[in-house]
Formats: sequence, C-alpha cells, structure tokens
Amino acid sequence: MRNRKGFTLVELAIVLVIIGILLGAIWKGSDLLANAKKNKAIGVIESLVTNVYQNYSLSGLCKYTGNPEFTFKYKGIDFNLFYKADGNNCYVVICESDGTNTCGNLTTAGEEIASNLEANKFGETTNAINGVVVGATAVNNPDVTNHTVNSLTLAGTNDSPLWVGGGTTYKGIIVKIHELDINF
Repeated sequence: MRNRKGFTLVELAIVLVIIGILLGAIWKGSDLLANAKKNKAIGVIESLVTNVYQNYSLSGLCKYTGNPEFTFKYKGIDFNLFYKADGNNCYVVICESDGTNTCGNLTTAGEEIASNLEANKFGETTNAINGVVVGATAVNNPDVTNHTVNSLTLAGTNDSPLWVGGGTTYKGIIVKIHELDINF
C-alpha cells in the first residue's frame, strides 16, 4: 500500500464546488432579504396611499380609515408616514425619523424609496420636482399621534431634481393623492 500525503485533484475540485455553491446561496439570500425589506416598506406606503386615495375618491376628504401601519424601517432607518389635507389637495408624506417629532433630511435610503415609488408604482422618471411623487423642502409640525402635518413646502423649479446630493435638502417624500388616477 502506498503512503498518501495529500488530496487528489478530484477531491479538491469537489470541495471548491461545494464552497462556491455555499457562497452563491449566501449572496442570493442577502439579495432576497434586501428585496423583502424594500417590498415591505413599499407595501406599508401602498396601504396608506390606497386607503387615503379611496377615501379621497369617495368622499373628497383627505382622511384615512382603518389602521394602516404608519412607521417602517428600511436600511436601518425609521420612517414615519403622515397625510396632509390642504384645500382640495391631499398628500401622503413620508419622512425619515430623526427621533423627535420632526422630519430629518432624506438620505440615500429615502432616495431609494422615492425612486421605487416613482418608477415602479407610478411609471414616472426619478425626479424630485415633477410628477405625483415629489420632494418637500419643509415639513412643519408632523404629528405622530394623529399622523398629520401642519404645512408643507413642495419642491419647485429652483430646487434640484435629485433626491439626495443635488444641492437641495429634502425633508420628505410627497405622494399627491389628488393627482392620482390609478389604483395599485
């Protein structure tokens, strides 16, 4: 009998294939987890937008009924959802929480949510100043108990179309319910 002092080429190849399969599964699993978190965030927003939209379409009043979830976490950041009635205008407001009753500056996580809403839900190009989904440069007195805000300053033509990093500091993502003509 011969003295064996190592692994054969076939044994090494099998081990490398197994390691490759395990690494692929881990990478795919992390992608699935990230997509699940993004879909949950969009789902929470959709439930509130749908609820406010249906009530607005039926009654002309900007309100919500039922008990939709008003907070969610995405990429480790807490987000709050509010609604705002302003005459005949009706808005859903999405803010990054800064730990107080104010809206913090949007980060890249907020940018991703805005871009997903624009592109995947409303068929818009990613742009913070035009369309159904726009940015707010000020969100005043958000009330986390009643889920409302006192007043908004919507992005205008002098503001940057970029959500983050364009020179304009956005405080919220706004969905203009009164301009919707679709259900999702």
